[in-house]
Amino acid sequence: MSLPVSRSRASCPRAPRRLDGYHDALDLHADFKDFAAWFKGFEMQRVEEGTRVPAVEAVRATVISCIPGCTDIRWVPVLNDIIVTIDGTTHLIWRLSDGFRTMLALVGELAWRAAVLNPAFGADVAQHIEGVVLIDELDLHLHPRWQRRVVADLRRAFPRVQLIATTHSPFIVQSMRAEEVINLDDHAPMEYWREGIEDIASEAMGVEEGVVPRSQLYRELEQVADEYYRLLEAAPQEAAQIAARRARLDELEVYFTDDPTMAAFLKLQRLARDGET
Repeated sequence: MSLPVSRSRASCPRAPRRLDGYHDALDLHADFKDFAAWFKGFEMQRVEEGTRVPAVEAVRATVISCIPGCTDIRWVPVLNDIIVTIDGTTHLIWRLSDGFRTMLALVGELAWRAAVLNPAFGADVAQHIEGVVLIDELDLHLHPRWQRRVVADLRRAFPRVQLIATTHSPFIVQSMRAEEVINLDDHAPMEYWREGIEDIASEAMGVEEGVVPRSQLYRELEQVADEYYRLLEAAPQEAAQIAARRARLDELEVYFTDDPTMAAFLKLQRLARDGET
């Protein structure tokens, strides 16, 4: 996808026509350079003429709602550039990471198209528009921490839009409900939010067993559990060692037990068994 205003025209933007909202709508990529040029052009118009451009305000509000920690995005005349404020620090837009630039282009373009196609909604257009958006490789350039929340961010920014996205990220899959994921390899659906990343990669995404090693936490859980139960059977008089391993086992088990109530039950069972020894 790309925006219908080229970099060379950014300094003298024309008023968008309704049909501009469909221009290159089926292009494969959200073009960050075109987005930045378009945004800069209309921000210059806002500053120089003192006019409020609803499409720009829609983009600004949507970007702020969808970019973690973002509180502002605007063109600064003295710098002749766009700055973004994230977590209280301002950054030149061109110096942001690929992940931030990708999301800025995606969210900004969707909000711009929505504003052009539905001018009556003004700056709140992202909250009101309905439609279907196709996104290929949603996880592209995003840090795993951001991958965990990107779907929720887009839902919040465009609550009435149906998003159909592809991904190879187990972090994104983990953030979804079973009925929201279509596995093209025809695996049985899972309760993804309950599963670990390794389980999703191996069981849902078809990565061969052994290629995805268990995490360090999981291996520690196995080791501590083995030591704990061996001590119970062979040396029940070692109360201090048993208590220490039981406490660590309680901490680790929370990460891997699908059902939190089962984790609590097993913890109580261990306490009761310790009391019998």
